[in-house]
Amino acid sequence: MNWGLSATILAPAADILRFAAYHIELGAHRLYIYLDDDNPAAFNPLKDHPKVRVQTCDAAHWKKLGGRRPVKHQARQTMNATHAYHRRAEVDWLIHMDADEFTWMPTSSLCRT
Repeated sequence: MNWGLSATILAPAADILRFAAYHIELGAHRLYIYLDDDNPAAFNPLKDHPKVRVQTCDAAHWKKLGGRRPVKHQARQTMNATHAYHRRAEVDWLIHMDADEFTWMPTSSLCRT
C-alpha cells in the first residue's frame, strides 16, 4: 500500500520545501501541493519532482473548480483536497495536512536518535 497527502499552503518557500521533503523522505508516494498564492520559489523546484503534483491556486484554478476563490481558507482546503481525491488514483491512502503538521512514524529514520 502507498500513501500521499494533499495540502493547501500559504507559507514561505523554505517552509513548503521542507514540508515536502520531510514527507517524501518519510515514504509518501505522492504529494498534492496547492499553493494558496503565487510562489515561484516553491513551485519551480516542486514541479520537477516526480512524487509531487503542484498547483498554483490562481483565478484559472478556482474557475476550473467551479467558481471564485473561497474567502475562508477552510473552504479552499476542502475544495483542493476534494480535487486531489478525485484525480486518477495514485495512492491507496490520502490525507489532508496543513504545512505545520507532520506525519510521524517511529520506524522513520527521521525519528531515530
